Amino acid sequence: TPTPLPAPQKAPPYFTFTGGIIPPTVSFKINGQPVIPELNDGTIRLPIAPAESLPVKIAIHASGYKEKIIEITQSSFDTYPDLIRLARASGEIAFTGADTSDYSEATFKMIEALPEEKGVRPEASPYTFPIKAEAAPKKLSTGIYEVILRGSDPNLVQPRKQRDHIEVREAQVTHITLPQTVTGTFIGQDPAGGTVEMTIDRDLRGGKITRIINSTGQTLTLGPARLNNQGVVTSETSPDPSGVVWRIELAMSDPTEKSTLIISSALVPPGQTPSAPVRIQVERR
Repeated sequence: TPTPLPAPQKAPPYFTFTGGIIPPTVSFKINGQPVIPELNDGTIRLPIAPAESLPVKIAIHASGYKEKIIEITQSSFDTYPDLIRLARASGEIAFTGADTSDYSEATFKMIEALPEEKGVRPEASPYTFPIKAEAAPKKLSTGIYEVILRGSDPNLVQPRKQRDHIEVREAQVTHITLPQTVTGTFIGQDPAGGTVEMTIDRDLRGGKITRIINSTGQTLTLGPARLNNQGVVTSETSPDPSGVVWRIELAMSDPTEKSTLIISSALVPPGQTPSAPVRIQVERR
């Protein structure tokens, strides 16, 4: 006589959670079907249909959090042994232009949750990631962030807050376009009837500028270039033959447009009159 198969175990009539951090948008499903929880004095009790056989899967979902799955495999398992803890949902960020950036790291501070993430509090601790070429995307919690860029040498590069906030959404990659570098070679037409060519070294610690006016050229070396929090770089030249030290200021524009270079007198020997600032439209060579 064949041995009869044991009857399948039935699920317990209720499953109870004794507490935890419960977001206001929390919802529950049992084997894919929504279920209305019974709330009583800090506990949550989920009714389970009598016909349900084991195993039973309970899904806990809340906006701004990862879905949590609990599997009931024994009829005696009717109470969750721990507080409910839901992990925050996360997305990723990736940098565009990291290979030529003047910045070495970025700090992300959450200022508020996404509009649909009701009841989610902004995280107090910021995230800081290095800016490296071909680096893998970085993970952080969903939300709305302000972004502050920093350079490796604070004496040369001031922290710069990105103008626009970014949104990080679950399972999506948010691409952050970094400001174009202020280093490299720039050329333009001098209003005095000549040309100007300026080079800022990759490490911002020097460079040179050449002005050719009426076929007469003059090349001066540049001291350290300092990048301020608005993306404007300034430097000073070595003294020219008459002893004048020139100040250069380069305000970067959109990559598709020319940038403005301003040349003015920074230091003039006694008895000489400072020259009026010269504005030159330059483009990257």
